[in-house]
Amino acid sequence: MTEKNKKKFKLPHLFFIMIGLIVIMSCLTYIIPAGKFYKDADGNIDTSNFQYLETQQPVSLIKSMFMFMKGLVNSGLVVWVVMISGANMAVILETKSIDNFLNWATYKLEKQSIKVLIPVLYFLILYIAGFAGTDALIAVVPIGVIFAKKLKLDPISGLAATFFPSMIGFGMGPTLKVLIPQTMLGVESFSGFGLRFIMMNLFGIIGLMFTMSYVRKIEKDPNNSILGTDWLQEINSDEQFAKIELPVRSVIVLILTILQYIALVVYSLTVGTNIYEFLIGFFIVTSIIIGFIGGLSADQLGNSFAKGLGAMAFITFVIGLASTMQMIMVEGKILDTIVYFITKPLMNLNRGMSVIGITSVITILNPIVPSATAKAAVLMPILEPIAKTLGITSQVAVQAFLFGDAFTNMISPALGWTMGALTIAKVSYDKWFKWVIKPVIALILLSFVSVFLLDLISWTGM
Repeated sequence: MTEKNKKKFKLPHLFFIMIGLIVIMSCLTYIIPAGKFYKDADGNIDTSNFQYLETQQPVSLIKSMFMFMKGLVNSGLVVWVVMISGANMAVILETKSIDNFLNWATYKLEKQSIKVLIPVLYFLILYIAGFAGTDALIAVVPIGVIFAKKLKLDPISGLAATFFPSMIGFGMGPTLKVLIPQTMLGVESFSGFGLRFIMMNLFGIIGLMFTMSYVRKIEKDPNNSILGTDWLQEINSDEQFAKIELPVRSVIVLILTILQYIALVVYSLTVGTNIYEFLIGFFIVTSIIIGFIGGLSADQLGNSFAKGLGAMAFITFVIGLASTMQMIMVEGKILDTIVYFITKPLMNLNRGMSVIGITSVITILNPIVPSATAKAAVLMPILEPIAKTLGITSQVAVQAFLFGDAFTNMISPALGWTMGALTIAKVSYDKWFKWVIKPVIALILLSFVSVFLLDLISWTGM
């Protein structure tokens, strides 16, 4: 095989994707006709009143360069919310409380039957991912591998009990995952928490049904495995779960992690003012409290907080570039024209079907660009006016984005979390795809029904 054949297609770095999009958008201001939606007395877009402008108003590449700073400054609020949230989660992960809890739980449940063990582990990971999900949860995959060997199940069963719920929880979680799209669309942070928590459990139950169906087939006859029977040679009846005592401080940290999000939701529903200012101050204080309770020294706490800020720095820079891209479209008078052409064929459809269409587009795009930040940066400047033009509430638009960004992550060959999990479990991509494609399709179809119903009630998240 030649060196050329060995090379695989690789997406450019997100930095160059965003710079490229800004260059393209600048060029489009010379090509796309300038246009404008007129607004009614209340400032709402009048979708029936669009007109092309007599003169083009292009934004040159040089002028675009001088708009970078303004775009970054305009994103200041979103930037700091995202950075402080990331720092808070970094402190929680540094305490190792989540790791300790999972290891302790698997050891304690070791002697339970498969009917008890798999669902309990599945929901433990679902909730952890829903409230504190990051790609660091790839660490649950080795636990899944041990489960598979100990219970005489194949590696896909281990992935289905650990990696699978971690992806559902991360995609459907009512906390961190909603921050960026909500903030970019001007929706109150964490609003809609209750219904999103219910939906996470509903989708989790559907996923568990697929997991248990496959596990029972392998338990009944190992020859039913998608992997064939080669995996049976690696079964070791003496395989043991790691013995660990659960420190009281780890339990307290986990409780505080959940309580801090509940406190933010309560504040949003009761006080409802200065939510972002409160959120930033609140996360700084809770990070300090959780860090010390979790056993971190002052230096460890400070370093982990700084590490969390640093990890989010590039993400927030991308958000700033997205703001610049929107400014170029607005100044070049092409944003309204783009929205007009996209929404024109949707005007004759039921509004709920339009929302399903939006979810479908993001779902299809997701395996190619699995980064939620990248998609939000590209899509939100256009999604917001589309939603307003079609009469879709911002909360429903946020959920349409979240649904589209969730389930096809499990089949994305471009997502390191997915491919890394398969490598750890020694499961080839095609074998994993063969099992997971059915639950992925089922979850996508359920998301279409859900977003249709949310639009039907004009959900605002209250």
